[in-house]
Amino acid sequence: MKYEDNEIYKTIGNWRKFHKFIVKPFSYFFSSLILRRSLLKAIGEVKGKKVIDVSCGDDKLAVKLMREGAKVTCNDLCIESMKPIMKYKMKFTNKNLLDLTGDYDVVVFKNTFHHLKNITQIRNCLKVLKRLGKKVVIMDIDDPRKFWLAKIWNTYYRKVLKDQGNFFIGYDNFKFHVMDGFKKNKISFKRILTIKGFYMLAVIEENMKEVSKDETPMEVMASQYLGLEATEEQMIRREAITVKPEVKKDKLI
Repeated sequence: MKYEDNEIYKTIGNWRKFHKFIVKPFSYFFSSLILRRSLLKAIGEVKGKKVIDVSCGDDKLAVKLMREGAKVTCNDLCIESMKPIMKYKMKFTNKNLLDLTGDYDVVVFKNTFHHLKNITQIRNCLKVLKRLGKKVVIMDIDDPRKFWLAKIWNTYYRKVLKDQGNFFIGYDNFKFHVMDGFKKNKISFKRILTIKGFYMLAVIEENMKEVSKDETPMEVMASQYLGLEATEEQMIRREAITVKPEVKKDKLI
């Protein structure tokens, strides 16, 4: 089936041209460019490294990484969507995330969570991402129902462009599930404001020192980053300092 014959494009008629030549160029400077810069900063130096963009689509982020010297693998369930970038010298695969294997230096996973159906699928995705690479960079849109401008864009994508993604988790839930999936890793989080609303970014580094039953995160930081060993008198039980974030039950739009 040709890319142009995809059901999404059949239903939007002239809106396709409107989006391609008006909406997309306009929003690029106030959304796509901001997000790409944030991703490149999070990914860091890639020369000579193996990188996989798990849900690549036609995004040229992979091309930028390739030009910086990375050995890039582009993956997407819809191989037709990758056609615009298939002229570049990169490896292309057409696999379900759960079927992916390999050992990469960097794993990029963007704009996919909201296309899943439930929290179980998110957890399964995180398990695969964890085994795929040393560093994992995750980005997705924050719940658009919480910001009026994001609501407008979400309505446009769903009603006009027939985008199928409608399972949104808020920033607190995003942080909770990522931390739950990467318990022994160093993780940093960030919210990024664009014209389309807020986006959520998580950068997961390689495994930290394994935490023993009697060690708290504070003690691990002391021993890893300061080179200190906590004495028995200084130890504070984990349950005394750990606060579990409240998990809100999001509804489908």
